[in-house]
Amino acid sequence: MKAEANQFGIAPHTDSNFMTFLAQTDVPGLQVRSPSGDWLDVPYIPGSFAVNPGDMLKRWSNGRFKSTAHRALPPVGRHRYAIPFFLGPRFDQLIECLPTCSGPGDPPQWPPITYAEWQTWWYDANYDPAVQKDVA
Repeated sequence: MKAEANQFGIAPHTDSNFMTFLAQTDVPGLQVRSPSGDWLDVPYIPGSFAVNPGDMLKRWSNGRFKSTAHRALPPVGRHRYAIPFFLGPRFDQLIECLPTCSGPGDPPQWPPITYAEWQTWWYDANYDPAVQKDVA
């Protein structure tokens, strides 16, 4: 689905943190990318949260859990509000592969890094035009 004239939202992205909990209203627009690359509407369920695993969970789990590529493309003429809660560790926390997610023949895919170093790298990779790349 492409944006219509005067339709504004949030571009496709993944979240840098461990997990995101999203309280939303009945105005549609949140979409997640399926493994096949299709964009799927996230249904509104009253009294519930949409939950997106983030890039930190992917790193901690050695790639076993994937972060969810998502975007917001609300309908023209309607305001969409969402309240996210981004869950992540302390900035001085060392992030390394969990022992249960690696082993013989399955070494950690990424070196240990503090959460502050990770956040700095992630924001540079996603928002600094000099190093920006497609993340979704």
